[in-house]
Amino acid sequence: MLSLILGVALYCLGVVGPFIYEPYVGLAVYAAFTFITPQQLGIVYLKGPLLVATATVVSYLFSTNYPKKFNHFPAELKLFSVMLIGMLLGACNAYNPDLAFEHFFIYCKYCIYLLLMVNLLSSLQKIEIFNNFLILGAAWLVYRCWDLRGAYGGRFENTDGGIVGDSNQFAAALVMLLPLVIMRVFRKSHVLTRIGAMLGVFGMFMSVIITNSRGGFLGIIALVVSFFIYYKNYRKRILVCCFFLAISASPFMTDYYFLRVSTISAAKEETRDASSQSRLDFWKTAIDVWEKSPVYGCGLRNFTYYNGYANEGLSWGEQGHVAHSIWFEALGEGGLLVFVPLVWMFILFFRRTSRAKRKFDLDSEVRADIVALQIGMVGFLVCASFVNRLIYEPVYWWCCLSYIYDQRIDSAT
Repeated sequence: MLSLILGVALYCLGVVGPFIYEPYVGLAVYAAFTFITPQQLGIVYLKGPLLVATATVVSYLFSTNYPKKFNHFPAELKLFSVMLIGMLLGACNAYNPDLAFEHFFIYCKYCIYLLLMVNLLSSLQKIEIFNNFLILGAAWLVYRCWDLRGAYGGRFENTDGGIVGDSNQFAAALVMLLPLVIMRVFRKSHVLTRIGAMLGVFGMFMSVIITNSRGGFLGIIALVVSFFIYYKNYRKRILVCCFFLAISASPFMTDYYFLRVSTISAAKEETRDASSQSRLDFWKTAIDVWEKSPVYGCGLRNFTYYNGYANEGLSWGEQGHVAHSIWFEALGEGGLLVFVPLVWMFILFFRRTSRAKRKFDLDSEVRADIVALQIGMVGFLVCASFVNRLIYEPVYWWCCLSYIYDQRIDSAT
C-alpha cells in the first residue's frame, strides 16, 4: 500500500507539477522513476514515465519563463548525436535489426531528456531539487534491497527493477549515488537531515554488500581512493566514516561474499571462478566482433548472438550472455562511432567538473556536490567495467550536469 501511495504521489507531482510550478519538476520526477519503477509501485497502468515526460515537454514549450527554447546544445549532446548515428548504422546492418532498433529508440529518448536537462536546470536550486529526487531513488533501492535480501539465495536480484534489475547493475547505481548522500552528512545543515544522510550512507553501503557484487566491492574501493584524491580536507572524516561503516556492516559480509571478493585477484586461469574466466572470454569475443565491423559494430544487443555461438555452445541465432563491460559493450556493439564519443564524453566530464569546482570555495556545498559527481563517476566506471552499462541514463545525466555547473552556474548564483 505504501508503495502504491508513493507511486501515485510521484505520478501526480510529475504530471501536474510542471504546469503549476516549473517544467524541471517533471524532469526530476522522471529521474526518480529510473530507480523507482512503476512495476514495483504497482502503477504500470498509469503510464507514469510517459505522461511525466509529455507534461515536461509541453510545459516547457509553452512556458514564458524560457523565451528561448533549446538554445543550449553542448558538446556532450553533439557527441551523443554521433553515438546515435553509429547505433543507427549498426542497427541497419545487425543480425537482429528489430532488437537493435528497439534500443536505438531508447537512446533517442535519452537524447530528448538530455536536451531538456541542459536547458531547464539553470540554477543551483533546480539542481538541488534534481539531486534530492536522485537521493529518493537511492533510498528506494536500499528499501528494495532490504526487502528482497535472501529471496534468491546468494544472488541478489531487484525484481522488476528495469535497468537496475541485476545485482551488478544495482550495486553500480548505488555506488554512483553514494557520494551525493555522503556529502550531505558533512553539510552544516539541520541535525535531523545529517542523521538521515548517515542512515542513508549505511543503508547504501549495506546494500552494496548484500548484492555480493565484485564490481560493487571494487566501486566502493574506488570511492574511498577518490575521496582521498579529490577532497583532501575530508580525509579524516572519510577514514572515520569507513571505519564505522565496516564495523556496522560486517554482519552482512557472509562467507559467500568473501569467496566472491577473493576471486578478484586470481591471476591464474585454474584459480579463477567460472564467472571471472567467462568475462575474459566475452571480452576477447567483443574485440573479434569489433574487428569484423570496426566503424559501427554489430548493433545494440546483438553481441549476445556472437557470444552465445563463440563461447557458450549455442547454435547461431540463440542469444548468449552480454559482454559484461561498458567498454567492450560499446566497442563490440557500436564500433568506433560509439566507443570514441563515449570515452571523449567521460574525458570532457572530468575536465568540466575540474574547472567548475574551482569557481567555488573549498568549504562550499556546491563544490562538494561537484566533487560528489566526480567521485560517483569514478566509482561507477569501475563497476561498469564488469557489467553492461551503455544503456544507463544516469551516466549521461552526470555528463550534462558537468556542463551545467561549468557553463550555466557561476560562483555568485
